[in-house]
Amino acid sequence: MKFALYIVTACCITGLAFGGEPRQPGADAASAALKNAAEASEASLKQGQALYKQYCITCHAADGSGKTDMTEMLDVPPASFIEPKWKYGASDGEIFSVIKDGGQNGMQPFSDKIPDARIWNLVNYLRSFSKPVDGGAAAAAPKEEIPKNPIAYSPESVALGKQYYARVCVVCHGMNGKGDTEMREFLSTHPSDLTDSEWKYGSEDGHLFLIIKNGTEYDMKPFKDLLDDEKTWHVVNYMRSLGKKK
Repeated sequence: MKFALYIVTACCITGLAFGGEPRQPGADAASAALKNAAEASEASLKQGQALYKQYCITCHAADGSGKTDMTEMLDVPPASFIEPKWKYGASDGEIFSVIKDGGQNGMQPFSDKIPDARIWNLVNYLRSFSKPVDGGAAAAAPKEEIPKNPIAYSPESVALGKQYYARVCVVCHGMNGKGDTEMREFLSTHPSDLTDSEWKYGSEDGHLFLIIKNGTEYDMKPFKDLLDDEKTWHVVNYMRSLGKKK
């Protein structure tokens, strides 16, 4: 299931590129000459991961595959960072320049949101999604602490989760979980379909639990004040049941 109660298009909007002109796909000598100012240390990767969650996950997905709701809404699908060959060049400098200045047909500039020193940390994190094209070893991505679901999936848990879901989720996602509600007319992007096969923010119950509990940097508000942990886990189990109804 691609999970985002409602999001804004944070990453995938056309922006200006290097020198005020849209950046064309392909290699760029000036960008390639830039040297990465951040060592790919554990601290750098952790900061890059945090930035990725804040600014990139909406379009590019938790696993860097680019398989998100935005694929259906944009003329140019979000790039996949899993592939060894990247659209705007493979060097750290070229990746840096696209994040900073944007790229043609889909990538907005982040120069006004992320300082240069932190962009280099994001570059290091993007590298962790795939092996470098030169055959070198990619730095390992930092592991997240993902909670385990303490409540067994059962008809009883699903029934409780359905009650809580009806209180806080149904207005956007509908009782059927497809997101085909009137909120489509009022939001920048459509509420996600919770009955499909992929989750935007990760594949484990713990990922879904954390999003419900803490919200996102975009339009998804936290529900930790409305649902305690036990109730949230029941909602997770109910959402799992929506994906089983094909």
